Amino acid sequence: MIRLLKQFRKKLVSDKLKLTELVDKNLLKLKRKSHGGEIYKDEINKSGLLDFSTNINHLLELEPYMNSIMKSLTRISRYPDSDSMQLKKSLVEYFQNILTPNNLIIGGGSIDLINIFVSTFVQEKDKIVVCQPTFSEYEWAIKKRGGVVINEYRLPERNFQLNFQSLKKQLAKKPKCVFICNPNNPNGYLDNIEAMEDLICYAKERKIMVFLDEAFIEFAGEENSLITKVKQYENLFVIRSFTKFFGIPGLRIGFGGGNPKLINFLKKVQTLWPVNNVAQELAEELLNSKDFIKNSVRYFKEECKFVSEELAKIKGLKIYPTSTNYLLINTENTSLSSKYITNQMLKQNILVRDCSNYNGLDDYYIRVAIKSRDLNCKLIRTFNSVCN
Repeated sequence: MIRLLKQFRKKLVSDKLKLTELVDKNLLKLKRKSHGGEIYKDEINKSGLLDFSTNINHLLELEPYMNSIMKSLTRISRYPDSDSMQLKKSLVEYFQNILTPNNLIIGGGSIDLINIFVSTFVQEKDKIVVCQPTFSEYEWAIKKRGGVVINEYRLPERNFQLNFQSLKKQLAKKPKCVFICNPNNPNGYLDNIEAMEDLICYAKERKIMVFLDEAFIEFAGEENSLITKVKQYENLFVIRSFTKFFGIPGLRIGFGGGNPKLINFLKKVQTLWPVNNVAQELAEELLNSKDFIKNSVRYFKEECKFVSEELAKIKGLKIYPTSTNYLLINTENTSLSSKYITNQMLKQNILVRDCSNYNGLDDYYIRVAIKSRDLNCKLIRTFNSVCN
């Protein structure tokens, strides 16, 4: 009897559903890294918190756009335009009719477009070059598909600018794709566009796809974007975002540019109705806000210079050059780790981005966003008190 009971229990255990045997094996070791703006955690979510961890344009005032927002809310009982055609037409005008709607795809933010691209072009064991340190979602999306990440490192002694000769050596081995962020996150360095275009040509000759993330390009100026070059290079896909410069991360909207044939392949992977009515209409309005765009570029150029120079006066801090609205800081010469400084500043209600989890950075890197002058001065004073 006892033997029969044991056998019955053993059968129950063996019949138990094991999800690990059913899910995609690529997910078993997959872990998502933390990002800036994670203000909803219990240990962080408190009143009076100043969030310098997210590099969002704080200059956007929604009041002038409330009529458009309220009008779009009346249409939430309808499905949105799955092709975002009106927004595409506005983008065509924004890029002075160099592009056509067939060159564009609208998505639910940069992460949506990253996943669409990877789902289209990356298969099991494909080798993909990623220029590190950079946005961790490229690596996450690639590994989710079973791709193999080949790291090409930007070095601190070069201010994290790309080494194009070294990168060409990686491409000579003929990987499937290469992922580049320009200006790069987390350091904000703007790589030379002539050298970038030469690299795209080099990749095209070897039938390598180039994924170029320009989420922060507006801060550097539209003249530094390569999105209008997608008509020339069928191996180039450029993504842009309304999250950073236009300051609407909560609406999740971005767009990508590519050759019409490439865009058609991406649309086969994309889900229906990826962007809601409110996001589409507000994005159209923001593209036409010429004063907001011009004032934002000027403001962040001047304020970045001010904050960078003031932080550099604090003994032990190294500030890296940027063309964006954020700064990467090395704290090694203070002998204080990024984790220690982040925790100490949080005690004073200031949240900064600990960058120690970036591939290619160590325990002495912090990123801060640029805010208003009075808040920036508070950030500088707090850094000074923590480091000294």
